[in-house]
Amino acid sequence: MQRVHTLRTPVAVLATVLALAVASTMSVRFAASEPGADLSPLGDAAKVIHLMQAQETVLWVSLTGPVTQVTTWGWPVSDGEVELGGGMAITRPDGGESGTIDIGEKPMAVSFETGS
Repeated sequence: MQRVHTLRTPVAVLATVLALAVASTMSVRFAASEPGADLSPLGDAAKVIHLMQAQETVLWVSLTGPVTQVTTWGWPVSDGEVELGGGMAITRPDGGESGTIDIGEKPMAVSFETGS
């Protein structure tokens, strides 16, 4: 009986650490319905990130802690032969508390990763 108890303790500790690691990171996303439209939160995104949108700029403020990555997708553009799409990813933005996204147009979608 003693062996079983000592084996369960490390497994329980490892499970707790993994659960805390998963719980401490979060990914949220905002998306626009069409080119030129404002971004709308998907799910609980508005509880995690506050957005202020202008014509070509999106200002963001984290409500729950530092942001570790911001990924932005632009609308696809076609020249008649080739369809081009753009995106930008910023890993570890300065301070992680707030920032500005400026890709020259209103983006199609933006996602934020928060946590450690």
